[in-house]
Amino acid sequence: MKIAFVVYDGLALLDFAGAFDPVTRLKTMGFVNDLEYDICARKEKVRSFEGIDLIVNRISPDLSTYDYVFVPGGNGIQSLISDADFLRWIAVPPGRTIIAAVCGGSLLVGATGRLRD
Repeated sequence: MKIAFVVYDGLALLDFAGAFDPVTRLKTMGFVNDLEYDICARKEKVRSFEGIDLIVNRISPDLSTYDYVFVPGGNGIQSLISDADFLRWIAVPPGRTIIAAVCGGSLLVGATGRLRD
């Protein structure tokens, strides 16, 4: 199972860490041995709304190669909701990849058209 945690400037740290911590423990606690995960962004380092820097280990990967893509919320969505390049990047086609979002992250997913119908 491959999971992409999408991060961006202005994300809410709780929205990211609140999912990252329990999901990654599935592997460290031996429940899902084949779990792989990446922290993904369009640049090497992002800063949360609270001022915490996150180091990214995958820059702009093809998100359709993941089983799950997680999109957190945060004040940073205000600029990203009209950023066509960012929206194209997270707009994986329906099918194999499942997108999960927290709070304002759902607005970003909605802006890609994935929440229609």
